[in-house]
Amino acid sequence: MKAIIYARVSTEEQEEKGYSLDAQVDACKKYCEMKGWEVVKIYKEVGSAWDSMEKRGKFMKAVDLVEMGIADIIVAWKLDRILRLTEDLIKLKKRIGYKFVSVTENLDGSTAFGRFAIDIAIRVAELSSDLTSERTKLIIKRRIEKGLPHGYPKGKSRIPEWKKEKIIELYKKDYTYRQIASEMKVSLWTIHNVLRENKLI
Repeated sequence: MKAIIYARVSTEEQEEKGYSLDAQVDACKKYCEMKGWEVVKIYKEVGSAWDSMEKRGKFMKAVDLVEMGIADIIVAWKLDRILRLTEDLIKLKKRIGYKFVSVTENLDGSTAFGRFAIDIAIRVAELSSDLTSERTKLIIKRRIEKGLPHGYPKGKSRIPEWKKEKIIELYKKDYTYRQIASEMKVSLWTIHNVLRENKLI
């Protein structure tokens, strides 16, 4: 079996918490060695899994190689290194089927149980994100209706401008509050405050 290792991080903070590209690659190499698979290519990428897979160039190169038959499977540290959206899973299945593996979660697309577990994991991640976003919006709405404070006082923003701009950019791309919070490592209240300050809500 010929394998491609794919590693991804979204922020420097992830690397600081042990999610570094090298750490991911090392774990994947050990997994391939245990399975007796030959590693034919290693791709490392910085980018968000909430972005559509087409926006992650190196991941798409890995998909191309599997589709062409040059490699048999994509090996990643966790499923969320590859994708988090059902629509991407559908597109990926059309191109290479379930020819990918999550090392730490032991999700192997080559087995019937693995395919089932991958489908469920993606749907649960999306559902959790959507529900959290809905709850947050409802809480904020109720606090506003009651005249309660729901953010930092004017002039007390602790968020650097570049981070505010990125939050706004993601919001305009229709990311949920939870998706933005996960990507930018900020609280849901911070996101709301930034959007409110810029009159986007």
